[in-house]
Amino acid sequence: MSQHIPYSRRNQEPLYIGFDKPRRVNALGIAGFVLSILGVLTFGLLSPIGLLFSLLGMVRSPRGFAATGTLLGLLGTSFWALLIYAVVHADHSRVMQAELTRGRQATVQQIDEVNKQINEFIMQNGGELPDEIEGNRLAVQNQDAWGQELQYQPTKQGFIILSAGPDKKFQTRDDVSKGFTYEVKKSDRQYLIEL
Repeated sequence: MSQHIPYSRRNQEPLYIGFDKPRRVNALGIAGFVLSILGVLTFGLLSPIGLLFSLLGMVRSPRGFAATGTLLGLLGTSFWALLIYAVVHADHSRVMQAELTRGRQATVQQIDEVNKQINEFIMQNGGELPDEIEGNRLAVQNQDAWGQELQYQPTKQGFIILSAGPDKKFQTRDDVSKGFTYEVKKSDRQYLIEL
């Protein structure tokens, strides 16, 4: 059986007489490549490990297996990263939606409080609705779930109580409002405020 017989010279790379120089093997690159291939077969579960080994193998030569392992590892790892992002984003959206729903419910309760105050005002003032200034004086004593003062707007049939919503800007899509119709029955001195 043939063997490589190195002929060494001082402070120089050995010469191999009669044979080709043995090829260098990049064990980390090969390991990364194999793990990345297995990562593809396991739907990306081993891809992060394969990517790590392949990246470590990129600092040594030859880099062929390491480069291919890096590419395959990136694909499998990206799949899992996107999957994790989608799950976290969906959970975050669900939590935000639940907070928004709770905020709207709390704001509607505050709007109902303003309605009671306006009802008392009507009773004390002979069945007259408050004008815009007086109504807003009552409304601003209450805040919505986002810490903003409520707003009163008189209408032909009654009034509307408004909240600017989570963005704290009026006349946008997330405003919370509730309208009330107002009817006076003078005969029996009842003042009704209805939805």
